[in-house]
Amino acid sequence: MMDTQSLINLLTSLSQKNRAKTQMTLGGLIARLKQLDQSLEMEGLYGPHSFRGYYCDIAFERGDHKLKVSEVLQTVRRCKGKTFVGYKGGNFKMVKDTPVWIAAYGVCGPRLMSIKDDGTLVTAHEDEVYL
Repeated sequence: MMDTQSLINLLTSLSQKNRAKTQMTLGGLIARLKQLDQSLEMEGLYGPHSFRGYYCDIAFERGDHKLKVSEVLQTVRRCKGKTFVGYKGGNFKMVKDTPVWIAAYGVCGPRLMSIKDDGTLVTAHEDEVYL
């Protein structure tokens, strides 16, 4: 017989795995940034934190200024394996399969879908259907 917390943990894990199939993950973001020209200037991603919508996911804030891909990659790489505190508590370790969102701390925002060759972020809201 499974206790309540074990059941919640299982459901959270399954939900996260489903999200990881439909959006960019931390590992996917690192891989994509490695493919781009490292001197290319792109929309900056900064302030990594536990996502408000799903604490076990990671979010980055959008920067007002452009950064080199190499700088963004350095920020993103530091998140892999790091533990973040959820918005209302709890510790969540970010791994390669962690889904990525674009949102300021404490608010929800769109999921990161991809990054174009010119460094443009492609996002989609959670309720949109992906084909």
